[in-house]
Amino acid sequence: MKQHTFRGEYLSRLLRPTGLIIVATSIWLAPPTFGQDLDVQATLKEILQTIKTQQTQIDELRAAIQKQAETIQQQQQIIEQQRQDLSTQRTKLDEAAAGGGLDAIVQYKVAMELQHVAIFETRRRDQPAYFQRVIGEFRKIIEEWPASQYAPEAQYRIAKIYHRYLKDNSSAVREYKALLTNYPDSEYAEDAREALQELGGI
Repeated sequence: MKQHTFRGEYLSRLLRPTGLIIVATSIWLAPPTFGQDLDVQATLKEILQTIKTQQTQIDELRAAIQKQAETIQQQQQIIEQQRQDLSTQRTKLDEAAAGGGLDAIVQYKVAMELQHVAIFETRRRDQPAYFQRVIGEFRKIIEEWPASQYAPEAQYRIAKIYHRYLKDNSSAVREYKALLTNYPDSEYAEDAREALQELGGI
């Protein structure tokens, strides 16, 4: 009886994680009968196979959980990147609004496109009229959105059109001086000074 008890405790410790303790112990402690040893071995073999199967399933579940956790982390990173991109876009829109809004951007693109047409797609005899239209479009930026980031460039392009394309030096001098007066720290100021020296306006 002590031998059966010892074996029962050993088997109980061995099988405790699987929840099959009672079945294994009852088989081990049952009164011996003919062929019982073979039945016990077969049952234990079946129990061990069940344990292996359960362990395999547990390992597969752990792997699936780990993969899901990695996927969630990747999605969180994507969401965070999108949040940052949206924040950047919002900042740019706020800056555009502070400098004249989206209308200033649209007006700038209109003027630039018309200038391209005047330079590259218009016959020489028709260019003066087109350039006057270009000047008018750039002038709108200066008059309506003087604080926008496009205003200094618009003023510079007006002066340059008078200078390089219309050959109207007096108007060019006037516009270059307007650039230096209204936007003395702009990136176009130095070019304006050089142009004025060339024209004798300084």
